[in-house]
Amino acid sequence: MKYNEDLIDRLREHLLPLGNQIKERKMFGAHMFLYKGKGAIGVVGDDFLVRVVKERMGQGLNRPESKPFAPRGGKGMKETLLIDPNQLKSETALGFWVDLGLEHALNASNA
Repeated sequence: MKYNEDLIDRLREHLLPLGNQIKERKMFGAHMFLYKGKGAIGVVGDDFLVRVVKERMGQGLNRPESKPFAPRGGKGMKETLLIDPNQLKSETALGFWVDLGLEHALNASNA
């Protein structure tokens, strides 16, 4: 599967300060970034995938650039959104979603 390499490069640069706490892995049809061993964010084709804690899903879904992630047209994946990369032109916009993904991974690590 092809991935949006420009988006992957932006994510790598954005995550650089976290050093070896970030690992990359191809899984579930996505190029994933794991934080402390837990899936946080990724790229599926051209789209940006973000894991979001349950309490913040409403906030995420209320944004026009997001939609629930349903792999291969199946049932929606819990606590996971797809974000339109065309709406991530600024680092602030990208950072908002990256932070939500990191929060999800951190909560999963503490569970």
